Amino acid sequence: LLDAQRQITPMVTPDVKSRLIVAAWIPILAAMAYLLIGNRTPVFDLWTAEDKVGQVADDLLTAKIDKPPSWAFEDGRQ
Repeated sequence: LLDAQRQITPMVTPDVKSRLIVAAWIPILAAMAYLLIGNRTPVFDLWTAEDKVGQVADDLLTAKIDKPPSWAFEDGRQ
């Protein structure tokens, strides 16, 4: 055990260049994973629904109309 203990070399701390490389790659890989893996279809569907009934919601809030039109009840997300 004493011979093995003498041969152990101390851990070398990484230099600044290595730290910068790791610090740069972590956000890049996270962004790539978000863009490639994430399914954003529900977000786009919600935006489409908001665009479709946005004016109706404004008219309801400003009391220009009393009740929404019948086509506005087609989809519950709207």
